[in-house]
Amino acid sequence: MNVLILDTKQKLLPAYHYCKKMGYKVKVLYVESWPPSESEILVSQAVKLEDKIFYDFFPDQIINFKEQEKYLKLETSLNKKFGLEGDYSNPFFMFKKDFDRICKELNIPTPPNKSNIVIQKDDWSGGTNFKILDRKYATGFFQDYLEIDYIVTANMYSNGNEWFHLGYHQNIYENQLLTHYYTPHFPSLEDESIIKDSIKKLSKYLKIHNKLFTWQFLKDKSGNLYSTDFNLRPGGGYHSGEYDTLISNEFWVEYLFGKTPPKEIQYTHQIKGTYLKPSQFGYGELKRKRSSL
Repeated sequence: MNVLILDTKQKLLPAYHYCKKMGYKVKVLYVESWPPSESEILVSQAVKLEDKIFYDFFPDQIINFKEQEKYLKLETSLNKKFGLEGDYSNPFFMFKKDFDRICKELNIPTPPNKSNIVIQKDDWSGGTNFKILDRKYATGFFQDYLEIDYIVTANMYSNGNEWFHLGYHQNIYENQLLTHYYTPHFPSLEDESIIKDSIKKLSKYLKIHNKLFTWQFLKDKSGNLYSTDFNLRPGGGYHSGEYDTLISNEFWVEYLFGKTPPKEIQYTHQIKGTYLKPSQFGYGELKRKRSSL
C-alpha cells in the first residue's frame, strides 16, 4: 500500500509509525512549516509537491490532519487526481460562519449573537487570532462572548457510511481561562442527549469518508450547551496517545486502515492535564496525571 501524508505536524506521527510498522510505502508531502508543532522525523522525510514525485508513487490512501481551506482543497484535488474517495470542498469544513449557518438550519443549538461584547473567530484552529471586543468593532464571523463553564469535545470517526462515537474530552475553565482537562470525560445525561441528537442531525447532512474528527460543545455558566466548533481532524496532542492508547486498548489510526471501531470503547484509564499557565485561547505547557478507572 502507498500512503501519502500531508504535512509534518506531530499529530501525524502515529499514522506514520503505523504505516512503517505495516511495511507500507510512505511519502510525506511538505505543505507549510509548523514550528514548534512539527515533527523532526516527518520534516526529514518531506518532499515538496511536484508532478515528478508521483511518477513511481500512486497513493492508495491520503492522510490529512488539517482542516483549513488550503489543506482540504489540496486533499480533495489529490483524491480526484488518483481516483480516491473524499470530497471536502464543502465550505462547512473550512469556515466557521458556514458551520454555524448549517447548524442553525439543522436546529442544532449555537451561541446567541446579540450582546455588546463578542468573540471574533478566525478560521484557524486552537483559538488562533480569536479576539474579544465590542460588537461595533467586530468583523468577519463573531458570536456572543459567553461565560464558559466547560467545553466538551466529541471525538468521532466516519468510514463514509457510518459515524462512530469514540469518546469525550472535557476542558475546564475558571474565570474564562483554560485550567485543566479530562480525557476521557463522561458527560451528564442532559449534555449527552444534546450532543447525540446533534450528531444524528449532522450525520444525515454531511458525507465524511475515512476521517477522525472532533466536534466541540460549550457549556456556559447559565447551563446552556452550544455547538461551537467542528474540526476535520483528531484533537490537539493526539500524538501523545492520551486519546486512545494510554487510556484504552484501542488505536484510532487502525480505523483509517480498515478496522471497525467498537460500538462503545471501554476506557481503562483517565488523564487529567493541568496547564501551568492558564490561558484564554490556545494551549501551553502542562503536567499530566494518569489514573486507573
